[in-house]
Amino acid sequence: MYLGQHAKARLHLQTIGRIARASYRDLERCGASRAINPLPQDLDTIVVYFKSLPSIAMPRAVIAGCLVSSRFAKGDC
Repeated sequence: MYLGQHAKARLHLQTIGRIARASYRDLERCGASRAINPLPQDLDTIVVYFKSLPSIAMPRAVIAGCLVSSRFAKGDC
């Protein structure tokens, strides 16, 4: 949970910083709403990814651990 929220906060600050550094002419041409609208939806997607990351990685780590321990049990190493 912390990792997802931390990533969301960091990306939010980076994006707002980029918008703040943009020239006024660029913001007028693109429109501020176009720059800010995708932000909440994209950040929520990233948070969901980071929240699901442990459940994605855990089975792979268990399988890798079993393969390594079985190799050591056989004495192949």
